[in-house]
Amino acid sequence: MKATESEIRELRTQIRQWDLLRVARFNEATVAELMEIFNGVGPDNWPEELRHAFDVALHHFLPAVLIHDFDFEVLKRTERSFMESNNRLYENCKICAKKEFPAWWQFAPRWMHYRMAHAVYMACKEFGRDAFFHKDD
Repeated sequence: MKATESEIRELRTQIRQWDLLRVARFNEATVAELMEIFNGVGPDNWPEELRHAFDVALHHFLPAVLIHDFDFEVLKRTERSFMESNNRLYENCKICAKKEFPAWWQFAPRWMHYRMAHAVYMACKEFGRDAFFHKDD
């Protein structure tokens, strides 16, 4: 399921407002390019329905996922780029959680989302290698 132009614009606005970590080239990408790159949570080979379910479950992290999808599209296929992209995803997911649940009394959902961010990071680190290193195969 491809994102709409308005969805990409909204995610980009959140990325800028929340000052999420990203490579400089991300700021130069057009909405059309980001629409083409973004596929939501999960690798390209997952069924659309499964990615949609993860998008709903992890909707707070979608700005971070857009940056991660961009990284996987444009970065050099090196171990360093792979690790930096996954580390950026983890940090960005934590920023998203903090922005979504900023109040002191929201510590429980914020903590839960920090744990989810760690799970997303570990999944990408452990299972994202093929998607990154064999993108064009």
